[in-house]
Amino acid sequence: MSLILTDDRLAYRLWVKIVPSVLIPGACQFLAGRKRVGLLFFLAANFLGAVAFFLAVAPMCKSIIPAAIAGMLMFFMWLFAIIDGCLNPLPRLNWKTWISVISLAVLIALVCVLCLRQFVGRCFTNSSRAMQPTLMGDRKSNAGQVQKGDRFTVNMYAYRLKKPQRGDVVIFNTRGISPSLVKGDSLFVKRVVGIPGDKVSINPPSVLVNGVKLAEPEIFKRIAECSNGYAGYTSMGLLGQAGDEIALGEDEYFVLGDNSTNSLDGRFFGAIKRDAILGKVVWIYWPPDRRGKPE
Repeated sequence: MSLILTDDRLAYRLWVKIVPSVLIPGACQFLAGRKRVGLLFFLAANFLGAVAFFLAVAPMCKSIIPAAIAGMLMFFMWLFAIIDGCLNPLPRLNWKTWISVISLAVLIALVCVLCLRQFVGRCFTNSSRAMQPTLMGDRKSNAGQVQKGDRFTVNMYAYRLKKPQRGDVVIFNTRGISPSLVKGDSLFVKRVVGIPGDKVSINPPSVLVNGVKLAEPEIFKRIAECSNGYAGYTSMGLLGQAGDEIALGEDEYFVLGDNSTNSLDGRFFGAIKRDAILGKVVWIYWPPDRRGKPE
């Protein structure tokens, strides 16, 4: 016990006092009776952490520097909480209190992660070439080194209050798609081309909706013109022949990859249901030279 308790066996040694504040900023102060100070450290560190996350993934932030500054401030606030906790004695606690601290730390982490994933946004890495150049996949640099695909954020709340719109880049679950095409439940990222009530067909390099070449939003025109790195749409699968079309029901959407020649999309598995669409891609946050809103 001499490694844990001071000689009078009434308080903890320095290294033990570090543990609560590492788990939860301000925990050491709170347990030592300085509850107001501990609460302030806790709120300040978590606020700075939330700001850092928001600045890292928010579309209005064009640079990673503000997020890095907020992250450093959070780190120094947490470090200051640890140092301050070490300067004052921490009375001996019973084992139930230690279990409570550890359990609370785990609970806070889980709640934060679940809330962010469910109500704010999720971060993904794109490895496929199916949406290039809108979303770049894994590729090799001129030096032969493998570059990871774009990292982007998805607004998981986007379609709670409104329906997916034509032109949106969305994440959807492949549950329900034939196992011969997709093994198990996967998440795909594609662009919405057809919305409920549409009839979709392809006349390379254009996609047609209700017999008219799609030109709005403007991204469809650029894809069909094969400009800015796009290669146009190709007719394959269910839309492989002239006159082939897919009619969408009242709860169905049709999606295509922007890089049509390298995309497993609606041309092969048909329409997807509204409840399969999980969110909207809103921001590319990494690498820094790719930061921006997808077209």
